[in-house]
Amino acid sequence: MTVKELIEKLQAIPGDRLVVMSKDAEGNEYSPLDDVRGGYYRAETTWTGDFTSRPEDAEEMGAKQEVVCLWPTN
Repeated sequence: MTVKELIEKLQAIPGDRLVVMSKDAEGNEYSPLDDVRGGYYRAETTWTGDFTSRPEDAEEMGAKQEVVCLWPTN
């Protein structure tokens, strides 16, 4: 995904949303951006938490913060 494509997607989302990143299991791999999804985030610590794009799952897991999640290609 290019910066232009990212900007186009982000312009459709309210600017006050927190941006969270998905990561690999080890937290040491990097990948080009593939997708941008809105959803809900519940922090477990200051550096990790849970994400869902389904409102019914967000309610069940206690996630009240609406966020934007950037998904890597790999």
